[in-house]
Amino acid sequence: MVIFSGTRMQDYNILVTFHHNDRWRAEREVIEILRDVGLELEDLMESTVPGLLYLRVAGSGKDAVRKLRKFAFRFPEMFRSTHRWTPIEEWVSSTPEAMVSAAKIFGGRLRKDERWKMEVVKRHYQEGSTMDIILMLTDPIDAGDVDLEDPEKIIKVEIIGDFAGFSLVDPEEYLDINEVRVERGLMKIY
Repeated sequence: MVIFSGTRMQDYNILVTFHHNDRWRAEREVIEILRDVGLELEDLMESTVPGLLYLRVAGSGKDAVRKLRKFAFRFPEMFRSTHRWTPIEEWVSSTPEAMVSAAKIFGGRLRKDERWKMEVVKRHYQEGSTMDIILMLTDPIDAGDVDLEDPEKIIKVEIIGDFAGFSLVDPEEYLDINEVRVERGLMKIY
């Protein structure tokens, strides 16, 4: 059963982006797709950031997004309103100290021979440029080679106001529907 609640952002394990004028369709699409894939949606909450939903699914957000990505390759037309599905493993304060500490922990999970990159998206956060944040967070990571074109792992950092969500994902554990559509030979959606 889906409960639309006002719980804390840190209780959610997937972020979903959508066109900010299409919230109702995006919410309906999320509910239908999760049902079709066999995933249990425990809660859905609209962010204060236009075009962003927080989801809490049963189990791992990474496992859920992996299943959603496979589904998207089979049925890309089902994703009409949602754009990116990003799992979140841990929420921390968006202070530089807390984010650097989290980056060290997530970077510590990388193997020495692994190719990786970091992606940062910031919303309602004015502390430095995205590039400054990436430099600050990657500086203490001593693992593998940075590979911006073909990484084996991606450290995802989603900064939203006072909090930052972190995850370490394989490319199959993150879903950008336009990347799937292009790979399938279809046009992007906007």
